[in-house]
Amino acid sequence: MGSTEATIASFTQSSGVYLNDFFNATTFNKRSLEIRTDYLSKALINGKIDASIGDNIGSFLSLRSLMHSVLYNLVKNGVDAQIGTSDKDEPVKLSVNYHPGFPENVLFIPEGAREYTNFVVFDVHNKGKSFPKDIPLESYFTKPTPEKGRGFGLYFTKLAAKFLRAPVNITSEPGNTTVSFYHPIYVDLKPK
Repeated sequence: MGSTEATIASFTQSSGVYLNDFFNATTFNKRSLEIRTDYLSKALINGKIDASIGDNIGSFLSLRSLMHSVLYNLVKNGVDAQIGTSDKDEPVKLSVNYHPGFPENVLFIPEGAREYTNFVVFDVHNKGKSFPKDIPLESYFTKPTPEKGRGFGLYFTKLAAKFLRAPVNITSEPGNTTVSFYHPIYVDLKPK
């Protein structure tokens, strides 16, 4: 078994996330994330992304298809939130950084997430309308409803977060909404 296969085997055993049943595990790093965000930008029909990826990103394992879908849904939600505002043509900001320690005061913590101590945080920020104050933010993680703005994006994000054991947070006020997806670093891929 080569070193990549051994790392993936170690990942699936230590994380309890059995990737080979659904997707192939992919090693992400700063360069592969830059390629992913460029691809995301091209996939958006009526929106732009302003991506910044921190230099402190090491390598980490994830599921390429699942992470692409999570980021696409979050960015698309951000683009949709800006429609009808003076910032409708502004890019949605995506920042990716290393986050040491367990995130504090997060809205959603999936089972098993507290087993991890280091994360890569994906912050998706938009300048659109905020989430309505009279609706609890937790309700946006439930099954989609026919109402506009209560659809598939955050529900899908929660399902992916459960699978990946990734905490999720939302901070929202008019013109300043951020959804944070804390992807666990399951195993250390740095050479010893």
